[in-house]
Amino acid sequence: MSFIDEFYKRDYRKYLILPFFLFAVFGFLAFVFPGISLGIDLRGGNMLVVGTNKPIDVHELDSMLSKQFDFSEIRVIPFQGGVQVQYDFANPDENRHYLVEKTIMQYAGLSESEQDKIQRTRVSPALGSIFWNNALWVLSISLIAVIVVIFAFFREVIPSIAVILAAAFDILAALGLMSVFGIRLSLASISALLMLVGYSVDTDIMLTTRLFRRRSVEIVHSASESMKTGLTMTFTSLGAVAVMLLLSWLWQMELIVSIAAVMLFGLLGDLISTWFMNAPILMLYLKKKEKKKR
Repeated sequence: MSFIDEFYKRDYRKYLILPFFLFAVFGFLAFVFPGISLGIDLRGGNMLVVGTNKPIDVHELDSMLSKQFDFSEIRVIPFQGGVQVQYDFANPDENRHYLVEKTIMQYAGLSESEQDKIQRTRVSPALGSIFWNNALWVLSISLIAVIVVIFAFFREVIPSIAVILAAAFDILAALGLMSVFGIRLSLASISALLMLVGYSVDTDIMLTTRLFRRRSVEIVHSASESMKTGLTMTFTSLGAVAVMLLLSWLWQMELIVSIAAVMLFGLLGDLISTWFMNAPILMLYLKKKEKKKR
């Protein structure tokens, strides 16, 4: 017998302790300490896009700017043919925007006549607030749509709640670990959270469908078979996301790094939410239904 075959032959009710404990831990990390922080595109700030043929050492530029100016946040993001600098001051001062721009131009080897190679964008706090509210609206609508579809498919309350709980756990796990590793919540990371909801629902629906449609088979055996399929799916996805994270980090593609990191955190959370929470809840529910029929 393999470990998976034996996994649900134990007292699987005790498995529920772990995810509900982690619910509190991830919630504390995301919303209390250290707390998730918003990126410039959601809370407002300044962006400079500098086009240059000169290779830019983003770490050196980041360090140089941080020493000269009192930024509350700064991110230097390279791209093909230039670099993007996102920043915000702890104490706003219009005069220092010019100094930041001049410093970057000097570092990039640009003369005063090459001003056209710099694109300036300022995201006001009001516009950032609009982006944030719209992102929350989209996330809420997607979750409501998922709830409606799941309930319409299974037509039972407990399985639907279990699937939604698993998706909520995955999102909270991603947010909690983002706060620990200092990954800010941005429009890019929100898109990753939406993808994560889709993946979480996918694995949980696979598990629920197999358990409900194979009632003639022993519930524990059916759950074990589902776990083999689900782990294959998840570890394949984890491998792909890990490669994406590594390559984007090596090539200093910060936007892709944040997306890959969010996906990685959420997939790790999905291992716990699906097999330590959703599966035991469904198995207890089905066994209770069988007892009532008898």
